[in-house]
Amino acid sequence: MRSPLENKEGRSPSRLLTSSLALLFLSACYLLGPARASMGKAATAAVLLHIGVGLLLIVPVGFALNRHRGTLRGAGKPLLWTAFGACAATGIVMIAMAAQGHSTAREHLVWWVHLLSGFCCTFIV
Repeated sequence: MRSPLENKEGRSPSRLLTSSLALLFLSACYLLGPARASMGKAATAAVLLHIGVGLLLIVPVGFALNRHRGTLRGAGKPLLWTAFGACAATGIVMIAMAAQGHSTAREHLVWWVHLLSGFCCTFIV
């Protein structure tokens, strides 16, 4: 099965996009695992990295999914678009909440939707 980010000729997306998505996934895994309990220097750097890469990827991934929307069939297409939209929207909401001084760790619904939709996108792509 081809990735939704592949073009019609079957070529993979750019190495930069693929590397950025991998970096986003790895930073999410670190934030979910070792950095979940405390906010040290490494966790702070991982949060900033995750925010920066996540914000930078919203537009390119959206364009790539739109350009190659015919590659997914059946339930995968709406699931991928829903997960991508939910991940991007909840990420932006958490950034806005943090900018206002609220802790995003206590917003369980927003946090879980972001986490599950992000991992869903990762495993579909």
